[in-house]
Order: sequence, then C-alpha cells, then structure tokens
Amino acid sequence: MATPEGNSRRRWSGSTHRPGPREGWASVGGSPATVLGTLTIPGRPEQVSSARAFVSRTLSVHKIGTDTDHDTATLLTSEIVTNAIAHTTSGGEGGTVTIVVISITHGILVEVIDNGSAARRW
Repeated sequence: MATPEGNSRRRWSGSTHRPGPREGWASVGGSPATVLGTLTIPGRPEQVSSARAFVSRTLSVHKIGTDTDHDTATLLTSEIVTNAIAHTTSGGEGGTVTIVVISITHGILVEVIDNGSAARRW
C-alpha cells in the first residue's frame, strides 16, 4: 500500500532502542510498530496546515480510526507543531519540524521532532 506523497512505510519489531528519525523506529511497548509516513516541513507558522493535512491524509489512506480520531490527531498535531515552531530553534532561520505517523497495536502514535532549544547561558 502506498503512503501519502510517496513516503516510505517500514515495519520493525523486537527492539526497544528508539533511534532518531533518520535511523528508523523500534517496537512500541513490545508490539510491532509500522511507520505510515513522515513529513518534514519548514519551521514557519504557515506550514502548520500542511502538518494537519498530512496526518489526516495518512490516517485516511491507511483507514485508521474514525473521523473523530482523525480530528483529534490533527488538532493535537497542530498544537504540538505550533509549539515547536514558537518555542524551539525550529522556528528560526532554516529550522524544520518532522512529523512521523506510526501505527501501533491499539492506535496510532504521532511524533513531532523539532530542532531543540537554543543553548541557554545562566
């Protein structure tokens, strides 16, 4: 089954190591997890709608959940992506935010990966 906009779909199980977004994903809670799609967007406020649309489209394509589940997942994704842009270096020059949609045994996991916070001097 193809993922939205040509994103890759991968399956892992057995490992509890949770590597970064470029290394792949492990099982979640001992159950196999399947990455349904990833999207990296520029860290700009006008890109939040792209993140919402991506999550909604991914859940629809893979026939996961109900309309209510889709609405909840897209709303929460929107909030977290907005926070990442507003409160991390993802919102700065050249910053990005990556959204990963993962199917797990009893639902989905949406991970939002930002560029982290700037070093603070105390």
